[in-house]
Amino acid sequence: MVNGTGREDGAHRDWQSPVYSLIAFQVLVFLLTHGGTGLVPAADLGLSLRSPQWWQWLSSGFVWARTQDLFEGVFMTYVFGRLVERQHGLVGVWAVFIASVLGEGSSTLRFFVFG
Repeated sequence: MVNGTGREDGAHRDWQSPVYSLIAFQVLVFLLTHGGTGLVPAADLGLSLRSPQWWQWLSSGFVWARTQDLFEGVFMTYVFGRLVERQHGLVGVWAVFIASVLGEGSSTLRFFVFG
Protein backbone atom coordinates (compact mmCIF):
# COMPACT_ATOMS: atom_id res chain seq x y z
CA MET A 1 0.00 0.00 0.00
CA VAL A 2 1.18 3.51 -0.74
CA ASN A 3 0.52 6.22 1.84
CA GLY A 4 0.00 9.94 1.17
CA THR A 5 3.74 10.60 0.79
CA GLY A 6 4.10 8.13 -2.07
CA ARG A 7 6.05 5.63 0.03
CA GLU A 8 5.01 2.10 0.82
CA ASP A 9 3.23 1.75 4.14
CA GLY A 10 5.45 -0.12 6.65
CA ALA A 11 2.54 -2.01 8.25
CA HIS A 12 1.51 -3.50 4.91
CA ARG A 13 5.08 -4.45 4.06
CA ASP A 14 5.47 -6.07 7.51
CA TRP A 15 2.77 -8.67 6.77
CA GLN A 16 4.65 -9.75 3.64
CA SER A 17 7.48 -11.13 5.77
CA PRO A 18 8.48 -14.75 5.06
CA VAL A 19 8.66 -15.29 8.82
CA TYR A 20 4.87 -15.24 8.99
CA SER A 21 4.71 -18.00 6.36
CA LEU A 22 7.06 -20.14 8.43
CA ILE A 23 4.99 -19.55 11.56
CA ALA A 24 1.72 -20.29 9.76
CA PHE A 25 3.15 -23.55 8.43
CA GLN A 26 4.37 -24.53 11.92
CA VAL A 27 0.89 -23.92 13.36
CA LEU A 28 -0.78 -25.76 10.47
CA VAL A 29 1.41 -28.84 10.92
CA PHE A 30 0.76 -28.76 14.67
CA LEU A 31 -2.99 -28.64 14.09
CA LEU A 32 -2.81 -31.49 11.58
CA THR A 33 -0.81 -33.66 13.97
CA HIS A 34 -2.39 -32.69 17.31
CA GLY A 35 -5.67 -31.00 16.54
CA GLY A 36 -7.74 -34.13 16.89
CA THR A 37 -7.80 -34.61 13.14
CA GLY A 38 -5.32 -37.45 13.11
CA LEU A 39 -4.60 -36.66 9.46
CA VAL A 40 -0.84 -36.85 9.86
CA PRO A 41 0.85 -38.91 12.59
CA ALA A 42 3.45 -36.70 14.30
CA ALA A 43 5.76 -39.70 14.69
CA ASP A 44 6.08 -39.95 10.89
CA LEU A 45 7.25 -36.34 10.57
CA GLY A 46 9.62 -36.20 13.53
CA LEU A 47 13.20 -37.40 13.30
CA SER A 48 13.27 -41.13 13.98
CA LEU A 49 16.05 -42.09 16.36
CA ARG A 50 16.17 -45.68 15.09
CA SER A 51 16.07 -45.22 11.35
CA PRO A 52 15.91 -41.56 10.27
CA GLN A 53 14.62 -40.91 6.76
CA TRP A 54 16.14 -38.11 4.67
CA TRP A 55 12.95 -36.01 4.67
CA GLN A 56 12.58 -36.23 8.47
CA TRP A 57 15.65 -34.02 8.83
CA LEU A 58 13.58 -31.10 7.49
CA SER A 59 10.06 -32.05 8.56
CA SER A 60 11.17 -32.39 12.19
CA GLY A 61 11.48 -28.60 12.30
CA PHE A 62 7.71 -28.33 12.05
CA VAL A 63 6.75 -30.98 14.62
CA TRP A 64 6.10 -30.08 18.24
CA ALA A 65 5.32 -32.45 21.11
CA ARG A 66 3.24 -30.00 23.16
CA THR A 67 1.49 -26.68 22.74
CA GLN A 68 4.13 -25.02 24.92
CA ASP A 69 6.84 -26.26 22.53
CA LEU A 70 4.90 -24.78 19.61
CA PHE A 71 4.61 -21.39 21.35
CA GLU A 72 8.32 -21.36 22.16
CA GLY A 73 9.22 -22.33 18.59
CA VAL A 74 6.92 -19.71 17.09
CA PHE A 75 8.34 -17.05 19.42
CA MET A 76 11.93 -17.93 18.50
CA THR A 77 11.06 -18.10 14.80
CA TYR A 78 9.50 -14.65 15.00
CA VAL A 79 12.21 -12.94 17.03
CA PHE A 80 15.27 -14.37 15.30
CA GLY A 81 13.58 -14.67 11.91
CA ARG A 82 12.78 -10.97 11.81
CA LEU A 83 16.35 -10.06 12.82
CA VAL A 84 17.82 -12.28 10.11
CA GLU A 85 15.29 -11.03 7.56
CA ARG A 86 16.25 -7.40 8.12
CA GLN A 87 19.91 -8.20 7.50
CA HIS A 88 19.78 -10.99 4.90
CA GLY A 89 16.27 -11.17 3.44
CA LEU A 90 14.25 -14.22 2.44
CA VAL A 91 17.25 -16.40 1.55
CA GLY A 92 18.81 -15.69 4.94
CA VAL A 93 15.63 -16.62 6.81
CA TRP A 94 15.35 -19.97 5.06
CA ALA A 95 19.09 -20.67 5.29
CA VAL A 96 19.14 -20.06 9.05
CA PHE A 97 15.94 -22.06 9.57
CA ILE A 98 17.24 -25.06 7.61
CA ALA A 99 20.64 -24.87 9.31
CA SER A 100 18.92 -24.74 12.71
CA VAL A 101 16.73 -27.75 11.95
CA LEU A 102 19.69 -29.77 10.65
CA GLY A 103 21.77 -28.78 13.68
CA GLU A 104 18.96 -29.78 16.02
CA GLY A 105 18.63 -33.15 14.29
CA SER A 106 22.36 -33.76 14.39
CA SER A 107 22.59 -32.95 18.09
CA THR A 108 19.54 -35.12 18.84
CA LEU A 109 21.10 -38.11 17.11
CA ARG A 110 24.49 -37.42 18.67
CA PHE A 111 23.28 -37.28 22.25
CA PHE A 112 20.37 -39.72 22.21
CA VAL A 113 21.65 -42.40 19.87
CA PHE A 114 25.41 -42.23 19.97
CA GLY A 115 25.40 -40.94 23.60
